Amino acid sequence: MRLTNKLHVDGSTTINEPCFVKREFNASKLTTDCTKDAINRRSNMAAISCKILALTALVTMVQAASLDSFTFGGKEPMDSNDLEVDEIANFAANDIGSEYSVESVLKAQKQVVSGINYFLTIRISKFSSNQARTCDVVVVDPPGTESYSLTSFSCY
Repeated sequence: MRLTNKLHVDGSTTINEPCFVKREFNASKLTTDCTKDAINRRSNMAAISCKILALTALVTMVQAASLDSFTFGGKEPMDSNDLEVDEIANFAANDIGSEYSVESVLKAQKQVVSGINYFLTIRISKFSSNQARTCDVVVVDPPGTESYSLTSFSCY
């Protein structure tokens, strides 16, 4: 920043700072006042700050709108034809009993908590018979692991 000094007839000196402030010095007093340029620069900075704030608010609203269908801790539907759902359903059926296989997935939901809870309604049958059962199962995928755990099931 370049400073320019002006010596006045009364012996005082004015230092002009191009950025914001004009200071006048003399032996007995120090005064500070804003120049028109400084006021204009402050107004421009305020306008820029308002624009940045408005842009930040807009980005936040867009992000919130994209998360509107997703609730942390809430259940969200899953496509029952998804490969991940098929893998979880087969795991659950095998955990219920190794003689069972999955005929179909009737309903699938997931809940993101510390890990992921999967809530499935599956139709299973024994390999040796044509008797099918419907089961509600809860499978947990704990964080940091690549394994599932069947936490509960109810067949009817």
